[in-house]
Amino acid sequence: MPEKTKKVFLVEDETALLYALQAKFRMEDYDVEVASDGQTALDKLKSYTPNVILLDIMLPRMDGWEVLRQIRADERLVDIPVIVISNLTDKHSKEKGLELGVKDFLIKSEYDLDELVGKIRDILEKVA
Repeated sequence: MPEKTKKVFLVEDETALLYALQAKFRMEDYDVEVASDGQTALDKLKSYTPNVILLDIMLPRMDGWEVLRQIRADERLVDIPVIVISNLTDKHSKEKGLELGVKDFLIKSEYDLDELVGKIRDILEKVA
């Protein structure tokens, strides 16, 4: 089996969605690491360097905004593309995400898994 070179880090506290995303990316031959809260995400990023991060905002222990700030403050992680996946639909949240350098801001109820995989593939091709 060839070595998996595309690494996706999923930060999501909704268990069913996390498992669905994890399964979909693994089916597409991505290496996948997961975290279900903000603090665990930062802990795992100390030893795992993904090619892209999917980040929920409403997380236990530390919200996604703070996780994103710390990612952007870490020179090892600063250039990793981040896609926010959230239920937050207000204009302020989207603007805040763009100000913090996210590649995309997806509303959970407005995308499907195939669309998300396609977006990740496009982003990774651009940064390759």
